[in-house]
Amino acid sequence: MARLPPGLNRRACRGRAPSQENPGRHTRGQRPKLDLVMQLLREGDTLKATRLDRLSRSVLHLVALGADLRERGIGLHVIEQGIDTATTEGRAMLGMLSVLAEVQRELIVAHSNGGLASARARGRVGGRRPGLTDDQATLAQRLYDEREKTVQCQRSRSEPISSKMIVGLQPLLFTFAFAYVMPSIGSGLGGATSFSTILLPGLIASTLTLQSIMSVTGPLSAELGPGREITDRALAPLPVWALGLQKITSSAIFGLVSSLVVVPIVWLVHAPGAAPQAEVGNWPLLVITLVLSALLASTLGLLLGTAIDASAFGALLGLLLVAATMLGCVYYPWTALDSIGWVQVLTLINPLVYMSEGLRANLTPATGHMPTWAYLTALTVGTAALGYLALRRFTRRVRT
Repeated sequence: MARLPPGLNRRACRGRAPSQENPGRHTRGQRPKLDLVMQLLREGDTLKATRLDRLSRSVLHLVALGADLRERGIGLHVIEQGIDTATTEGRAMLGMLSVLAEVQRELIVAHSNGGLASARARGRVGGRRPGLTDDQATLAQRLYDEREKTVQCQRSRSEPISSKMIVGLQPLLFTFAFAYVMPSIGSGLGGATSFSTILLPGLIASTLTLQSIMSVTGPLSAELGPGREITDRALAPLPVWALGLQKITSSAIFGLVSSLVVVPIVWLVHAPGAAPQAEVGNWPLLVITLVLSALLASTLGLLLGTAIDASAFGALLGLLLVAATMLGCVYYPWTALDSIGWVQVLTLINPLVYMSEGLRANLTPATGHMPTWAYLTALTVGTAALGYLALRRFTRRVRT
């Protein structure tokens, strides 16, 4: 519009807008803002629009709109198409282009419908992937129709399985670690080295792992739950993998900060004469080991958070962490397992072993530990491999 009537301001426009009483809920075909503009136009004004299809969606409406503007003595100027109804040529051009605009719109609609029909014929249906398979959907419908079991009853059928698994496996893991592994390695624990010295690197590694994993999986289980809160975050102007990378980075930082609490605790809480003996000979290597350990734990947490169902997440995660701690060289060095070689080889699949051994090599080098090249290679390759898998699965979960 070329000008506004004298004394008219934005507040007055807001008060006169017909859409303000119930914003965002007008039905299809209603144009609240256009109605407002038509109310404010006065004789001698000029209505400006970028294109005809922005002003009207049909020839009938455009013809009626043009006739109304002419009767009220109001001009129309379509900027991109160079139409000005103040001239005879402009009025003639308006009529011709309005017909062409409707034809173009109908062609677009027809092509879109044809593409959708072709996709359906090939078996491709738009929208999200179904959350249930055909068999699961049939079972759910049958249970709903029978109305014999509530949701709580169905949930209780699966919960005892995981509960019994934890009840049985947790004591088994503790017994295996403290009644078989520890007595078998005997003096391999370090001889004159205090247990607190052996324990310090393992506790830092286990705390770092636990906090890094929990800081990823906790929010992620809620975001991927029924509310699908992750969908809102995915609307940010970033690729989905960048959102997963942000979760890994923030969780790694949180895990590093949390692991620092272990140092004063182990240093202060010990028996008389059993203080931990720590010595850092290579600070850059220690920092690299800590950063790689935090990143590995965070990528593992992201992978677990996207691979395990939210309903069984708490129970399975607790079991995995217990297993990782009992067989993660937290309470004993990896080299002490020489006497039970099969256990020593078995523990190599545990990422916590490389974190513990890396910190043990940097904090308590006098204690037996894994070679530097071994734990650095495992931490680097493990972070890259798990990071790739975690980001790929995270992207797939978010998009589906």
